[in-house]
Amino acid sequence: MRWKLTEPVELFGKLQCMLWVSLFEQRVGEIFENLSKVCSWYRLLSESPLCLFHPH
Repeated sequence: MRWKLTEPVELFGKLQCMLWVSLFEQRVGEIFENLSKVCSWYRLLSESPLCLFHPH
């Protein structure tokens, strides 16, 4: 009788793990997207002659 209790628990654990992994992947993707945006903006700013942020 015990396996009937543990099986859904294991299944739930696997689902939760998959959910966390997909959320984590989404977050990482967003972070990298934002980083690339920041980098491109930074490059644009550093190439502009009126840039005050770029340390020279």
